[in-house]
Amino acid sequence: LYGLVFAVPVLLIVFQGLLQRPAAPGSGITWYPEGSILCWLTVLGAAFFLMAALASHMGGDAGLQPMVSAYLEHVFTLMLPSLAAAPRQAIIDALAPLFPGLVVMVWIVVVAVNGVVAQGLLARLKRNLRPTSAFPGLTLPEWMSTPLVISAALALFGPGEAEYIGRNLALILAVPFFFLGLAVVHVLVRRAPTPGVLLVAFYMVLLFSGWATLVVSGIGLIEQWLGLRWRFAGPKPGGESE
Repeated sequence: LYGLVFAVPVLLIVFQGLLQRPAAPGSGITWYPEGSILCWLTVLGAAFFLMAALASHMGGDAGLQPMVSAYLEHVFTLMLPSLAAAPRQAIIDALAPLFPGLVVMVWIVVVAVNGVVAQGLLARLKRNLRPTSAFPGLTLPEWMSTPLVISAALALFGPGEAEYIGRNLALILAVPFFFLGLAVVHVLVRRAPTPGVLLVAFYMVLLFSGWATLVVSGIGLIEQWLGLRWRFAGPKPGGESE
């Protein structure tokens, strides 16, 4: 379990982060794009989720959603034994629809942020092998929007368990677009007179508002298709096709 949750993503990030190829003559080296690394990390998280969904149907189990509800019931019974059955069930009913997607989403964000912190620390110590790129220049490979659209369609039109899997899978696959939306916000805020103050206020709102998170992810998806940074803040960074 430790290997899957911690060691495998670290190996993936380090391996891809050190991939490089010669650029045009006289232009130095092209490194594997950060956006592509983030997307493959997200694909890994989605694969973990799908394996859990498949395992929930093996051995005659009823499916992932009943398994998640039963797990939450067990957890809250142990953690809050004095809580009455009705409010406990209300909490479970509120968490169960998105619980596995939220767990994987937080895992992706934590691993990605750890990678950024590690790169920043190495750069400060002048021990980094890879140069650090500016966050506002983040781009995603074009293929990333396809699985997200498919998952969203499954969430909207799928029956029963398929709808549940599609909803949580869409939540997981939206993580790279959340980061892309943050990059757009950083680009736009830089044009303001006090960008530092605005960014602090923005992240405070983001910390306490789930709706703000959805809006930022939507901004990232629009950026992927329409190029908001190119329209509002100069030329769009070069696309990535890896």
